[in-house]
Parts: sequence; C-alpha cells; structure tokens
Amino acid sequence: MLTLAAASLNQTPLDWRGNADRIRQAMIVARHKGVNVLALPELAVSGCGCEDMFLFRETWDKSLQSLFDLLPETRGLVTTLGLPLRAGGSTFNAAAVVADGDLLGFVCKQHSGLSGTNDDARWFAPWPAQSRFELELNGQTFPVGDLTFLFDGVRLGVEFCDLVNCASGIVNCASGIVNCASGIPDDDIADTLLVPERNCAIVINPSVSGCQLTKFRKRRRALQQRAMVLNAAYLTANLLGVESCDIIYDGSAFVISRGEVLAQTQRFSFADMQMAVADVDLQKTASIDTATDKSANETDNETFEEFAHAVSLGMLDTMRKTRAGGLTLSLSGGADSGAIATLVWLGVQFGVHELGPEGFLTRFRDVKNIDTNKSAGEIMARLLTTVYQRTQNSSDTTYHAAKSLAKAIGATFYEFDVEPLVQAYTQMVERQIGRQLSWETDDIALQNVQARVRVPGVWMLANLSGSLLLSTGNRSEAAVGYATMDGDTCGGLAPLAGIDKHFLRGWLRWMECNGASLSPGINLMLPALKAVNDQQPTAELRPASASQTDEADLMPYEILNAIEGWFVRDRLSQAEILAKLEDKFKGHPKEQLTAWLERFQTLWRRNQWKREKSAPGFHLDDYNLSPRSYFRFPVISGTVNQSDASGKELG
Repeated sequence: MLTLAAASLNQTPLDWRGNADRIRQAMIVARHKGVNVLALPELAVSGCGCEDMFLFRETWDKSLQSLFDLLPETRGLVTTLGLPLRAGGSTFNAAAVVADGDLLGFVCKQHSGLSGTNDDARWFAPWPAQSRFELELNGQTFPVGDLTFLFDGVRLGVEFCDLVNCASGIVNCASGIVNCASGIPDDDIADTLLVPERNCAIVINPSVSGCQLTKFRKRRRALQQRAMVLNAAYLTANLLGVESCDIIYDGSAFVISRGEVLAQTQRFSFADMQMAVADVDLQKTASIDTATDKSANETDNETFEEFAHAVSLGMLDTMRKTRAGGLTLSLSGGADSGAIATLVWLGVQFGVHELGPEGFLTRFRDVKNIDTNKSAGEIMARLLTTVYQRTQNSSDTTYHAAKSLAKAIGATFYEFDVEPLVQAYTQMVERQIGRQLSWETDDIALQNVQARVRVPGVWMLANLSGSLLLSTGNRSEAAVGYATMDGDTCGGLAPLAGIDKHFLRGWLRWMECNGASLSPGINLMLPALKAVNDQQPTAELRPASASQTDEADLMPYEILNAIEGWFVRDRLSQAEILAKLEDKFKGHPKEQLTAWLERFQTLWRRNQWKREKSAPGFHLDDYNLSPRSYFRFPVISGTVNQSDASGKELG
C-alpha cells in the first residue's frame, strides 16, 4: 500500500520564484500527508505559457537552475518536475523524475501539437520514440528519453497526453528502466523495448488540460479508461487558474486506480494549490469497468455552472496576475455587460466562501483600501466599478437595468451623460465638411461616434484605481464585426470573447431563476437580471424610432452561431453549410438562409482586422476566433459574392 497524490498548481509564466514556491508548498503538504509519489503538472517550473520565450537560452538556464534548487525539497518523495530541456540542439517538453533529493532522469514528450490552442510544436521538438541518451549537467550525467523507474520494487512510468484532445490517442511510452536508488540504468532491461501495457504499477501523466465546456466528464472517463488499459495506479496533474490569459485551467487532478477515481481535486479553486491524495493497493487488479459513466452527457445546467465558475475565476486571476487594482466596466444594461458584472460578483462569492474574506483579499493585494473584515458584498463595491453612459438614444429600460443590477451585486455605480460629447464631435465634423450629418446618409459614423466617446471616461475611471478595463464583446459579434473599434472593443480583457450570444442569453436566464451553486443547497441567483433578460439585444445607437435590435441588423443569433461553428470549427464549405442550414432551420425559406449565409461570410471577411486588434479573451469552447490562439485568417481576402451590396457593419 502506497500513498499517492496528484496536484494542481496556479503557476505564472516566467515567475521563477513564485512557481518554485508553489512547487515547494505542494511538496510540503505531500510530506505532511505521508505521500510517497506526487505528480506535478508539466512545465510547472517555467510555466506552460512562456510562448516564444521557450526559444531563449535564458529560459532553459533558469529552468535548470530552479530544478536543481528544488531537489533538496524532494526528500522523502518521488515526484516529477516539468521544464523545457535543451539537449542535442533541440528543446523538449520534459519531466524530470526525482526521488529523495536525487535527479534520476528525464522523460520527454513525443507528440507536440500544432492546432487550435496547442502550439507545442512551435517551441518543442518531438522526442524520437524508443530512444535515449546521456545528458551532462552540473558535472553529472543523467539519462534522457524513454525511461521507466524502479523504487522499492515498484515500477513507475511517465506519459504525456491530453487524452481528450489528442487526435491519435498515442501516448509517450518508456523503453528503459532506471534504478531509483542509484539513478543508474539497469542495462539488463534498458535495451528491451516495452509497450505501454508493460506492467508499470504507477503511471504519472503530467499533461495539463484547459477547461472546455462540456469536456470534463469526457476527460475523466478517458483517464479512467487509460488506467484500466495500463492496469495501474494513474496520477494526472493539472494547472489551476489563468496561466497566460487565453486558457483557464480548472485544476482537476486525479488519483485513479485501475479505472476507479480514488481522489480528485476541487475544480476552479481560488487557492494556489490543490492536492488529491489516496492510499492505493498496488496488488489490486481491475475487475470491473468502473470507467463507464451512465450520465455521459452534460446537461445545460452543468454547462452553465461550469461557465460561471470558469470565467469568474479567469477574470479575477487575470486581475491578480496583472496586478490590477480592481475591475472597471461600462455597464450598458444589456446582456454582455450584465453577464460580466454577474460573473465578477460570482467570483467574489466563490472566493470568499472558499478562502474567507481575509484569505481571499490576501490574494488581491493590489486592490487598495479594503478591510479584510469586509463581507463579500462590501468587497464588491471596491473591486468592481461600473458606469452607465447615456446618449439621447439610450432608454430608461437599459438605465434601470444597469442601475438595479449594480445595486443587487454591490458594485460601485456611476452614470455619465456623454451626449454633449457626441454633439461636440458631430458639430466639429459638420463645420469642416460643410454639411449636416444625417441618419439617411451617415448611419455608421453617427452610431460609432457614440460608442467611441464613451471610452475616455471609462478609461479614466480605470486609471484612477489602476484597474483592468473589461471589454464586453462576445464571439458572435466578433465573427461579423458587430462592434466599434476603439469603442466597445476597448479594454485589457474580453471575458466573453470565447462564448456565443445564444449561450449567453440562456445563461443569464438561468442565473435569474436558478443560479450557480455556492455549496450544496445554496444557489446564487440574481432576480435583478430580469430587467436585462426582458430586453431584445440592442446597441441603442440609432434613434428609438428605428427600433434597432442586434438580430435585425444581423440575423437570428441561433443561425449566426450555427454558421460560425460549421465554418470555423468544422471547416465546411459554403455549399455544405447551406445544406446544413436547410436541414436544421426548415422554417426559413432557402432564399433567406442563403442571404444570411452570404451576409455572414461577407462580414466575416471584412472584419478580420478587428479580430486581430481585439483584447485577449478566454478559450471556453471547442473553438474560438482569436488569431493569437486558435483561428488564423487573412486580413485581406476575396469577397464571397461580388454582387453582395448588403452589409453594413459597425466600423
């Protein structure tokens, strides 16, 4: 019987001291709990999101220095320390296996990704399968390659693979044995090539997995099944929080024995570290398939719950790691800004509930003038500043929706009348061009000036407290450029950039009537969202007599989102998408579906430049539109239909 553990860590790229401290914390906790073997996440030493800094010698050298500095901390433990390793003219994603203060060797990732959010192949060479060599470091020689390890008669292996997103399902397997006591290869076995089912009693998978809505159960089942195949105790580590802005890690780490989950960390924790610990009988063999999940499909409620926890953690962790003094939001009274304000409120509720007011605020030292004895509601007034910015086209409906929501969540609420600024700019331009502007001839210019004059005031509010300004755009609007550059796109973070408007509206109705779970039997619902949910989404940039709505300007959001997914995620042609539209939306004539499809494609191609300039956002689904982290498209491209004259987008 051994005590095994798997940890999740909230790491930051290139934070050498902080990353090492959190690794030490995990090892201290593990020793306190009597752990024999501890799994830590890949690249935990350097951080996973170092991007092109992985190509710098400085990163390789500092990673090795941190590794050797941490070796004394491993006394009494067998563990893995992930780092970029430079060897033979290439850089590898490596896991250093260490035991009781000794470095035993390195296992390197064989299959690097180059698709979607996984750009590993840009920085890391794939390790050639079934190979190994000796690497000299600090005057000592260490084995690198396909290795397994023996300690006290127990064989341990390391494999890299995100079993949910790995297209091939191929994992890193080892081909040699190292004696853990001495670190010397066992030459009698080292030349024998072994398959994954080579009877390792313990297998560590340090591969991290970012949160994708609806994928958690699938990932857990895949890990259980892998443990069944190997007939081993299986340890999977993970990251926690926002590691480099694009991806939110839920921190789910597991101890699995032959298909049965024995221990699992808390998901979406606000702590620096979580650990799953279990006593495992290594002699026990798999007898039943416990990896079968009868409730395999995520329900809408579960997906809404996951979204609430993921984005609230993502926003507050980004605020903390950018050392912002709070969050600032232009609260329009509509769905997008209302959702962001709600998510901030949820994050504070979750964090205070988990860590207590003092523990929560200790993590946000750059938010000034908050008493640690304050309640979650009182914290909100300092943490989130909102402002409603009225023009002559704003309605009382949106004003009251914004004000009542801010009051319900305890956020600071201001209101600006920016109409004088709109008129000043309009008249200045009119004097120069020698004519009056009108809605008939100058629609886009008159809409955009309203969005843009709202920016200086909200930026000033953010600057006063050193806060992070939140941009309110969602994925559906980004797809068709339904946004004003240097207007509503301004900000340091776009929390909703990875989610579509159709989902968002459903989530807001769920938050109004059901709410996210704080603890068993306690849900955080917000009846104040009714004023937001009762509206049709609108930019409120045209006069009230125009009855402007988003869907009238564009198309029904459900159809827009379907086209977007088939195009970006599934890479279908226009003809294939049209066939799917006809099959799914039979209530609309083919001519209307064709017109909407051509409008989408026209607006998509015209607006790539906006997606290139947008604030960073989170990857939440199985695809996103960011050219930085998922989907690249030329800024200049041919039109879909040369005769298409429809299509005014907000510039």
